[in-house]
Amino acid sequence: MKILDKADDKFIQEAVDDKCRPWLIKETSRRRTMLFWCAVLVNVCAIAVIIFAMNDKFHNPAGAGVVGIMCAVAAMQWMQVLKNDSDLRLLKLVEKLKSSIH
Repeated sequence: MKILDKADDKFIQEAVDDKCRPWLIKETSRRRTMLFWCAVLVNVCAIAVIIFAMNDKFHNPAGAGVVGIMCAVAAMQWMQVLKNDSDLRLLKLVEKLKSSIH
């Protein structure tokens, strides 16, 4: 999993860099907001698909598969939102600790 280690190393390197951290906080905040609204949209679509699948008078079995896929996509989207929120909190904590030291 060297790819993940490289991504972690890059994040850590940017998080401790005093010049790069404000930009990283801004970008992470923007990304979190964008992912949040995408997750809300995916959840609304998933609920609509569930409602349409429940009201299907022909009981198409493909509807259950689509519902499952939509729920999985919604769950993955929310995981990304939470990951970005965690990253943002960490960056803000580092910023606060650095400012309290100086």
